[in-house]
Amino acid sequence: MEDKVFTIREQFPILGQDLVYLDSGASSLTPEVVLEAMNIYYRSYRANIHRGIYHLSELATVEYEGARVKVAEFIGANRAEEIIFTRGATDGLNMLAEMLGSRVSTGQNIIIPVTEHHSNMLSWRELARKCNLEIKYIYLKDGILDEQALLDAIDDNTSIVVIGHISNVLGTIHNIKQVAQKAHTKGALCIVDGAQAVSHIPISVSNFGVDAYVFSGHKLYAPTGVGVLWVKYNLLEQLTPSRNGGDMVDYVNLENIEYAPIPQRFEAGTPPIAEVIGLARAINWLQEIGWNYVQFHEQDLVQYIWEQVSLRPWLQVLGGGREQLRIACFAFIIDNIHTHDVAYLLAKENICVRAGQHCASGIAQVLGISGSTRATFGIYNTRQDIDRLMQALDKIYAKFQ
Repeated sequence: MEDKVFTIREQFPILGQDLVYLDSGASSLTPEVVLEAMNIYYRSYRANIHRGIYHLSELATVEYEGARVKVAEFIGANRAEEIIFTRGATDGLNMLAEMLGSRVSTGQNIIIPVTEHHSNMLSWRELARKCNLEIKYIYLKDGILDEQALLDAIDDNTSIVVIGHISNVLGTIHNIKQVAQKAHTKGALCIVDGAQAVSHIPISVSNFGVDAYVFSGHKLYAPTGVGVLWVKYNLLEQLTPSRNGGDMVDYVNLENIEYAPIPQRFEAGTPPIAEVIGLARAINWLQEIGWNYVQFHEQDLVQYIWEQVSLRPWLQVLGGGREQLRIACFAFIIDNIHTHDVAYLLAKENICVRAGQHCASGIAQVLGISGSTRATFGIYNTRQDIDRLMQALDKIYAKFQ
C-alpha cells in the first residue's frame, strides 16, 4: 500500500520542487482534479446561482446544490438542508455564536477547553461578554485535554460546550460523542470545530450526536475561502440569520421580510460558487482514495515519527505519549532553541513547518512555553519526508550545542 502514496503525490505538481511540505494543519495542498473542476466552472458555465432561468445559471445551481448533498453525505448529516456554506470554519463559528445570542441567559456558562483554536474560543468569549455569561476553562492533564474535568464541569447552568474534534497543536482526538451526551443531559448545546478532523478520520455528525459542526475546505485538499457550518435542522429552525442581503429572502418590501427556506436564508449574497464545486470534488477525490488507506497511511507515519523521536531525547513532543490516540500532527520543542529559529533553519532546507502558538495560545500559556514548532502531515507525505525532517533537526541541534 505504501507505493500508492507516490501515485497520489503526482497529483500535486508543487511537490516536484524538492519540497517537504509539513504544514497541512494550516492549509493542505490541492490536487489537480480539484483545480480542474473549478476551471471547468469558470470556462464552461460561469454564472450566479438560484437567480437565472438561463442554462448556465441552472447548471451552476445544480452543481452548487449537488455539492451540498455531497457534503451532507460526507459528514453523515441527516438532511442536505442542514449544510450552510461559509467562508471557512472561523466564519461559521462566528455566525453561529452571533445567532445563538438569543438562546442564552445572563448567569449561564460556556465551557471552553484551553486547547481550542482562537476561532473556537474568541467568538464564544465575545458572546459571553455581550450576554454576561461565565466562561469555564478546562485545562490539561498529563499534557492533553482533561476530558473528565470537562464532563464534570457541565452543570445545570451550562448553555454551550465548545470543543475541537482534534487539537491543532496536540493532535489528540477527543471523544465528542461523550461530551455531547453529557451536555444534552443538562440541556446544553455541543458545538464542535472539526477543521483538523475532516481530512483524517471519517465523520458522522448524526452518530456523534453533536448540535453543530464546522470545518474549512482548505484543510481538506479543497480551495481556500470555503467552509461548512452544519447545524441540526430543529436548531436551525429556531435561529435568525446573522447575515442579510440578496438571495436569503423570498419576499421583501419597505415594511416586511419573509426569509427564504433553510438553508438559503443563511447564505446571503453571492457564495463562493467555484470553491464549493472544488470542495465537492476534493471530497470525491478523498473518497476515491478511501478511508482505509488514508488512516493506514497516516498511522504508519505516526508510528514512524515516534520511532524517530525516541532516538532523540532532546526532542520534546507536545500532546502526551505514544499511547494517545492522535493524528500525524507533531508540535515539538528543542531545549534552548527558539521555535522560530528552528522553523527558519528548516525553511532553508526547503522543509515547510509552522512555528509559534498556532492560534491556540491557551496551550502555550498553561504549559508555560513561548510556542512550538509544528509538523503536520497530509495524504501526500512519506517516511522519506520524516527522514528529511529528522536529519535537518539533527543538524540544527548540533549547531546550537
